[in-house]
Amino acid sequence: MERIPEEETSNPDVKDEDIPIPFKLQYTIETPHGNYVVRRPSGNVGATHFAILSRCLPTTYDTDGSPLISPRDEDRQYEAYIKWIPSVLKHILVSCPVVEGIQITFDTIPPEDQWSLFQAIGSLMKANKGAKPFRIVVE
Repeated sequence: MERIPEEETSNPDVKDEDIPIPFKLQYTIETPHGNYVVRRPSGNVGATHFAILSRCLPTTYDTDGSPLISPRDEDRQYEAYIKWIPSVLKHILVSCPVVEGIQITFDTIPPEDQWSLFQAIGSLMKANKGAKPFRIVVE
């Protein structure tokens, strides 16, 4: 995930998931093997991204609004991940790291990095948690 400077997160009462993700069209995401640069899914790829991830949202929530992940929810998340890699990641990948002198490409991204990218880009859907999806402006 994109690094937030330490001074901004030094408050122990603030969890990483409470820090808003700034809206950008491109993100640098740190993974176990280095930094990847990806575009924010948009256009047809963005619609595909949204449709895939919407199908794997949790179905039940705790009284405080925290998701309760059932085994079926987990299965749907893995199914979405398998669809997301060729349908979305392939189209939003800008650059991959070099590991021990070897340039990683889409076809050689390690699975743990793929999972990290899926989780990071998926978290952008939660970035405006609680915000209304739209408002009709009457002129």
